[in-house]
Amino acid sequence: MRASVHICSRNRHCELAIMLHSLLRQTEREWDLLIVDDASGTPIQSAKYVQDVLTEIKMDGHDVFIIRNEVSYGVCRARQCAIDGDPWKDNGIVVRLDDDVVLEPDFLECLMEIAETGKIGTGVTPVFGQPHFERDSAHLNGTVNRIEFDAEGNIVKYADDCGTAFLNTNTLPAHQFRSMAAFPRKVFDDVKYEEGLSPVGFREEAFLSLRAAWAGWNMECNLRATAWHAPCNTGGCRSSPAEYQGWVTDDDAKFRK
Repeated sequence: MRASVHICSRNRHCELAIMLHSLLRQTEREWDLLIVDDASGTPIQSAKYVQDVLTEIKMDGHDVFIIRNEVSYGVCRARQCAIDGDPWKDNGIVVRLDDDVVLEPDFLECLMEIAETGKIGTGVTPVFGQPHFERDSAHLNGTVNRIEFDAEGNIVKYADDCGTAFLNTNTLPAHQFRSMAAFPRKVFDDVKYEEGLSPVGFREEAFLSLRAAWAGWNMECNLRATAWHAPCNTGGCRSSPAEYQGWVTDDDAKFRK
């Protein structure tokens, strides 16, 4: 089954070029690429090193489509823009990727294998370039990124397990994905990205995961599927630390409500 790969990016030309290079090296070959340029100061199409990789991707047999927003929509609206503007509606899988990661060669393959079974597939995103340890998945008690509520609907457990690598390479049920996932396209007949969040869209993955679960969709995490997160202080929707923290606090309150 062929996939539409969606990437939203803003002012991260160097990170995007590195990420696209790792995308080009994937063992899974059945995909096309859509990039939403969310009002970057220099348009993505003008960045030579990005265009060089995109040319190589086209020569490798993948279609490429770029949507340019003249005004920054922020994370959630940009991701919904990708869903609405995807020109390959016959591609049965939608894969959302970040612009600041380095993918292991089998990352797409691992996620798409899950999506082909009719479930949402996700993986892990340990931080690149920092000391890390590998966990034993036995300590997860059978579920990745577990979310638990009490009888009144208050969150009593909110696990974020996917920021580390694992000793195991098994696949487990998951309550939410961390940043990147492969979806059967029909998921987006039932759910849309959240409206009314801040430009950083904090908890947007949790919103989408919860609404998909309410619509009857199941999710699994392949602990072998690894995308190394390369966070930096450039691009995206980052602002001053105080403003960023304010956005995070507001979005978290909306999710808990």
